[in-house]
Amino acid sequence: MGTEAEGVWHLRQGKEKEAVTIMKAWISKYALTQGIFCINAEICLDVNKKMIQETGKGIYPIYYHKPDWYETEQEAKDQAELMRKKKIASLEKQVAKLKEMKF
Repeated sequence: MGTEAEGVWHLRQGKEKEAVTIMKAWISKYALTQGIFCINAEICLDVNKKMIQETGKGIYPIYYHKPDWYETEQEAKDQAELMRKKKIASLEKQVAKLKEMKF
């Protein structure tokens, strides 16, 4: 796992200090509208290892679930390419239906 900082101490609400791992995560959820972007995040091991929480941004936590985040930029790009192909196929299907319509 490509982590940026191992064993960072983080104070959680109402809990003792505990070690958490801050890592870089590439977000592909908004690839077709906002593009792919990189965040610092921690894996939510206490909830689900496929879920991350963005760190250091605002007072409300932002969570992402697989397959909306990846540990490498290339994995995120591959997912975005798959999303793009699916969107193109969907739009082509819509255009075909519209061309078949008769009024």
